[in-house]
Amino acid sequence: MPPFQQGTFDKLCGLYALINASRLAVPKLTEAQCEQAYTEAVQWIGEQQNPSDILRNGLNVNQLQSIHSHVLQPRWRTSLHKPFWTIQYRPNDKKFWEWMDREVRRPHQGILISIAGRMDHWSVVRDITPKSIMLFDSHNLQSLRRTICATSEQPRNSHIIEPRYVLVITG
Repeated sequence: MPPFQQGTFDKLCGLYALINASRLAVPKLTEAQCEQAYTEAVQWIGEQQNPSDILRNGLNVNQLQSIHSHVLQPRWRTSLHKPFWTIQYRPNDKKFWEWMDREVRRPHQGILISIAGRMDHWSVVRDITPKSIMLFDSHNLQSLRRTICATSEQPRNSHIIEPRYVLVITG
């Protein structure tokens, strides 16, 4: 019988990803500072919405942006950018991976991605190689093979990383 892990009963991976991306953007953050921000974010969520809905359904991109604006940004002076939010610009896979490869190497920056398809999960990109996406993840997910990742609906076994839902945190 396997043990339960973060995400078994709740869908707060988006909040963990937001904090983990902030840690990459502001490397001097301590565990205590992150834990305090997590607690404040959970309290803020509870004041804004029905907490049981969030625990059951997770956080969407707009909710993550609101948490950043109201809880994390004032505390850590980070900024959040949605580089592909406009519908007019949808990069193809090649252009998206080229962008990701450039951006992930910038210092003091964390990139959140929404992984759909075979899973429903928010994570943080740590590095990109020609074969893998290396993750900084709250659920011990270490990497994804790029051959099974796409930026739009693909075969059923693909991980879909929708560019519109990419969030970049800078410190």
